[in-house]
Amino acid sequence: MKPRKNLGQHFLIDSSVLHIIAKAISTYNKPHIVEIGPGLGALTKFLLPAKKLELIELDTDLANKLKKEVPPHVKVHNCDVLKVKWEEIVIKSETQIVGNLPYNIASQIILQILKLDMDLLPCVFLIQQEMADRILAHPCSSNYGRFSVMVQFFANVSYIIDISPCSFDPQPKVDSAVVMIRPFTRAEKMAQGKYDINFDNFSSIVRQSFCNKRKQLHNNIKNLILKDELIYLFNNPKIRAEELSVHDFINLTKFIESKRKLELNT
Repeated sequence: MKPRKNLGQHFLIDSSVLHIIAKAISTYNKPHIVEIGPGLGALTKFLLPAKKLELIELDTDLANKLKKEVPPHVKVHNCDVLKVKWEEIVIKSETQIVGNLPYNIASQIILQILKLDMDLLPCVFLIQQEMADRILAHPCSSNYGRFSVMVQFFANVSYIIDISPCSFDPQPKVDSAVVMIRPFTRAEKMAQGKYDINFDNFSSIVRQSFCNKRKQLHNNIKNLILKDELIYLFNNPKIRAEELSVHDFINLTKFIESKRKLELNT
């Protein structure tokens, strides 16, 4: 079956890479695995030992092919991953989500999954190298930005392996990488103070802070905070968003929320 360009399909065909990914997933200890974009099922065969396996495939022809080939304990969903009702699929503290993510919507998929707040097991994703660099980036580095902060708010991220274009059919024009994303548990997020703030406020503040990365933070969020208040928080009136850690953004959000409450009560 030929890959469809309109769906951005690039099938992983490198057996050595597949073995490395499968080892990272370690199916034997996972009661429930969900694979996104199984394609021809190259990785799927390594996941069969899982007690329960679900596949999400947009391509109807591929989905039908998989339904004929997989054993009875495997369920195939022929649907758009962005429209999946994860709450109906995920089993709290038992589900691991893995897969070769479509590059054009990978960031949406990752954030959609991380927002579930259901104590997921570590996710293993094959994504574009550039996106992996952003997810793994630290403050003050060139790749650090809004997406780095948003992912690291929800999870620890670790690198597994780089993948060259020749490992795929057809070969993509970009390099790829496999990363492990371990979502924080509810207990960990509580200890980190992440339930002490409104997430929508946090997300909005992070977005606005990075709206012009080259500008000082105050110039990006001057409608939210005074320069003197930034000095109080970070001891640096010229600080830029790329210098702030996730913890710094949490504290910034707490300060702005407290300030708003005071203003409403006066």
